[in-house]
Amino acid sequence: MVSSTVVPYTTASPATSIEKQDGGRQDGGHFFLESRENSRIIDRQISMAKDSRRKMDTPTIDYPCNWSYCIIGIDEQQLRNAIADCLGKMDYRVAFSHRSTGGKYVSLNVETVVITESARDQIYEAFSSHTAITRVI
Repeated sequence: MVSSTVVPYTTASPATSIEKQDGGRQDGGHFFLESRENSRIIDRQISMAKDSRRKMDTPTIDYPCNWSYCIIGIDEQQLRNAIADCLGKMDYRVAFSHRSTGGKYVSLNVETVVITESARDQIYEAFSSHTAITRVI
């Protein structure tokens, strides 16, 4: 006798195409697998797919490196002053990026060298918490 395992079946499941190819049948919103071995194979393939996605989501960044921030605010001069406040004596370049159609918002690109991920995050936090800066990208 072959034992069956019931696995919830959804079209969004990453293993849907694998399950269909394994010879099971869909019945009442559940997918019946023909054996426990098929279940183990599918579980392993789902796990490998999740691991693969995790690895793709995390880019590798070699430090030190150039890093760019786009900051958005209402007044260009206040943004330039905020950059000087946040970066202090660090070397950086600022370039005008865009002014909104209605003229209410302006964005500047800021490029600097970051030594570590922690330094990069601290700069982001400093920009984000400054009152003259509306958004940081």
